[in-house]
Amino acid sequence: MLKYDEVKRVHVELSSACNAACPSCPRNADGGYTISWLKIRTMSLSEYKKIFTYDVCNQLEDILMCGNFGDPAYCKDLPDIVRYTGETNPNIKITVHTNGGIRPPKWWSDLAKTYNNLSVVFSIDGLEDTNHIYRRKVVWGRVMENAQAFNDAGGVSIWEYLIFQHNQHQLDQARNLSEEMNFDEIKFKRPFGFETVSGNYESIRVLKDTGEFDYSIYPADEKNHRNKNFGDTSIDRYGNNLSLYPDDFEKSLLNNTQHYEKIFKKEALRYKEQDENEISCMTKNNGEVYIDSAGKVHPCCFLSVGSQNVNLAFDSLQYFKWLENNLTEDQNNAILYPLEDIINSGFLSKIEQTWSKTHEEGRMMCCTQMCSKNKSAKDKLYI
Repeated sequence: MLKYDEVKRVHVELSSACNAACPSCPRNADGGYTISWLKIRTMSLSEYKKIFTYDVCNQLEDILMCGNFGDPAYCKDLPDIVRYTGETNPNIKITVHTNGGIRPPKWWSDLAKTYNNLSVVFSIDGLEDTNHIYRRKVVWGRVMENAQAFNDAGGVSIWEYLIFQHNQHQLDQARNLSEEMNFDEIKFKRPFGFETVSGNYESIRVLKDTGEFDYSIYPADEKNHRNKNFGDTSIDRYGNNLSLYPDDFEKSLLNNTQHYEKIFKKEALRYKEQDENEISCMTKNNGEVYIDSAGKVHPCCFLSVGSQNVNLAFDSLQYFKWLENNLTEDQNNAILYPLEDIINSGFLSKIEQTWSKTHEEGRMMCCTQMCSKNKSAKDKLYI
């Protein structure tokens, strides 16, 4: 996969805590209740320094602070972490992704002044009447205050906007507002959640905190605003089971885990047509690794979703099982062991070795889903 001296970029999750409940986020059940056994953890400055030593920082060109389960703004040490990184390597580029809905405006104003090669991506999916439909529990007024404070303090900011049917009519308004607020750029993105390896889902369901069905979210009407893999085959994702109560979620996850081999064979058949797909691994191509909020190193953010068994998606369970079979609990923990030793141990290469196999033989389904050549996540998302 990668040797240590080839690593130029690290994607780090500073916190698995979040104020939002986005329907496609693995921390919760379709925008409803948070998965109760999700490990909530926030990285401290001292832990960060153990991973990002002087030598590590000076080898890197970019650090992306985003993650799978949380918002980096929940990390109280974020300003000090950014400051430390910039002082250690003044040429490194730092990008922070956030929904912008926590912390007071002064905190954001101060963050803008910590380092001149910092940019913040604010994920804002619509305007006051639509942003909350996907960015559930995020207060629009607070996002606007925080983003404006960051911009007014001279921060470099990007507005990222996921396009759905419910907000597709507001693109020009959002573009105009981004200019008024002095965002440096606005990017429109296709959302994940509607596509699958064998077809398309008609909608994403959204649940209440109780697990009862609340409403549905639909893809944009314009073809260019849909995921590039969005085709003509439509799959009934939910049937008559629009609600998903916590007990039912736990039973389904337990069933998947206990009957892994049986379900694996079924899923492998579903992926059979993709057995020959060439993998163009984004993280390998970019010289990137992923580090979660516990300090554990993974090949990428997509696989790392399965590092905590909180997701009903089978490709996540496959990676969870792979970790169990290939690593001891802390073998990949960069807080405890040098990042160089972890990467050069070769465990990342074991993932790449699955690409020459069929899915029935153990090829990583997530790799096929996210990094098939010309169908990568980056190809899918950005317009």
